Amino acid sequence: MITPATVGCYTFTLTGTCIDDDGGTIVLSPTVEVCVQPQATQADITVDGISESEITICHSVVLSGNDNLQSGEIGCWYYDFQDQFIEITGENCVSNDLTVSLGDLYFEDCKEFTFYYEISNGGCTSTDEITVTFIGQDESVAIESHSDGSSYCTNSLYMNGSNIGCQSTTSDFSFTVLNAGDFATPPTNSGLGISTYATSTTFTFYE
Repeated sequence: MITPATVGCYTFTLTGTCIDDDGGTIVLSPTVEVCVQPQATQADITVDGISESEITICHSVVLSGNDNLQSGEIGCWYYDFQDQFIEITGENCVSNDLTVSLGDLYFEDCKEFTFYYEISNGGCTSTDEITVTFIGQDESVAIESHSDGSSYCTNSLYMNGSNIGCQSTTSDFSFTVLNAGDFATPPTNSGLGISTYATSTTFTFYE
């Protein structure tokens, strides 16, 4: 094994002498040229300046590639999936940053997507990857069972929050009555707790 000390092209010659049937000799000298390229900068994917290999988010994330590429290097983003509900900006070799978001019609919670960032200097490459898991819920938590300003003729009202979190994630949600001072006895709730998805609760009103 031959290990060149520096970057550059090297020519190697193998010389051999053969003796033919007539007693003569034939000298063979094949040559091969080997060029040693410099190593590419080690690819590193970061989120908010922190190196990440996997991340779980709600709705959108900006993945950043290296910002210290050497002369002659180029950084490219790529992935090997197709999903019409994922919106991607900055793919291929267009930008150092890749913005990945859920589309408005996305409905499959906790799905994983893997993205790759590759740096090439024309001869050598380095690659980093990150797995992004989308919870499938925007940052704003919605109350699904009732619309704002609704009126009901009852002293017991069931409230249901929108789903958030993956099956392996627990979340603690609470409901707050903003105008509790209008009641002689503030509304109380039952059933509030921790579950794999957003919780629900029933408020009982007392005049």
